[in-house]
Amino acid sequence: MVLTSARGTIALPLAFAAATVIEIAVVHVLLPHLWLRVIVAVISVWSLIALFGHLAVHRTRPHYLTDTSLVLRQSGAVVAIVDRASIASIRPRRRFNETVPTVRAGRLHLPNADGTRVDLVLKSPVTARLPALLPARRMTEQIDRISLYLDDPSVLADGEPALAVSGSGDARRGTARSVRRPPRRWRGTDSDDRP
Repeated sequence: MVLTSARGTIALPLAFAAATVIEIAVVHVLLPHLWLRVIVAVISVWSLIALFGHLAVHRTRPHYLTDTSLVLRQSGAVVAIVDRASIASIRPRRRFNETVPTVRAGRLHLPNADGTRVDLVLKSPVTARLPALLPARRMTEQIDRISLYLDDPSVLADGEPALAVSGSGDARRGTARSVRRPPRRWRGTDSDDRP
């Protein structure tokens, strides 16, 4: 089962793309030398290709849920593989404190520009490897909690019917109604306190 996290990620790249197209037109008029205009135009077009390639990776390589594990990805690379049996709880919770993938105090954050929407608590730690272009920025750490952005967090809960989504009375009882319909307004803070 595919777990998408693409909602809200296209506006900023489209703004950059529009600015780049305008830049190409303006630079073409302002620069006096043809060879310089061609070099700047090629660099600008190359940046557009890289930008849309980055977007394509996130849309074609999403998180996914198998019969035995939850596979989390970032930039097309596998960040962590979590055994479904080791998931202790799934809880809808908005967090806005992290907008880039990171690991802090044993919690893996995999947000988009809107932060994260769901928290997972694990029964046992797993290894998370955050990819980065520069080797010095790559992280490998043990995590026991995960905060991630999903377009529809209830899909994760539907894929794990044995787990109740914490946060409402019906969810604690594990009814199908609570799993399919998380609370409309999630209460949550940006703190990293353990549930």
